[in-house]
Amino acid sequence: MLPDLPAIKTELRDIYLAYVSRRSHAQLGMLSEAPRHVIHEGTTMRVMRANGDVEDSGMQQASAEIAIGDQAQSLSYEERMRILNDLADQMARQMAQKLFTSLNESLERAGQSVDNRGRPFDAEAILRMLERMELDFNSDGSPRMPSVQLDESMRAAWDGAMQQLENDPVWRSRLEQLVAEKRANWRDREAARKLVG
Repeated sequence: MLPDLPAIKTELRDIYLAYVSRRSHAQLGMLSEAPRHVIHEGTTMRVMRANGDVEDSGMQQASAEIAIGDQAQSLSYEERMRILNDLADQMARQMAQKLFTSLNESLERAGQSVDNRGRPFDAEAILRMLERMELDFNSDGSPRMPSVQLDESMRAAWDGAMQQLENDPVWRSRLEQLVAEKRANWRDREAARKLVG
């Protein structure tokens, strides 16, 4: 009989948990780019926005569970990784669902959501979305376009709308005019910033 090695078991558990955490975070797509902060205690989170608004929200739990039992000793490396990947993917799905729900609620409250009211998704819908956003610009004056997270069912409609914006002179002109307005607003914001130091 092999000896029980609790220190090694604990170290392996920590390695597995760190792997699951990294993989689940990586599965969040564009949401993985958002800043993360560890909250060590409490049941409420407070977000203070750049415009001074304060929003409190409760914590939400995302969890996944696996039960291996006695077969753990005979699992191959590939089988262990498959189990850990499944666990991480379950966590990522829950986190993404909760994050998108929370984001949608915040955008609705702030009046930043766009309802296409059943109309087909087209260039007009993209322009209406961009109108509600603050855009930042690179030093060469080119816009830093926002990241877009799409459900696969929307991919073809999005690509078609983007082709409209790029290829149709009327839509392209409207986009260029909107970007010019956003650039002027960005310059005003940059000029109004208080320099520290």
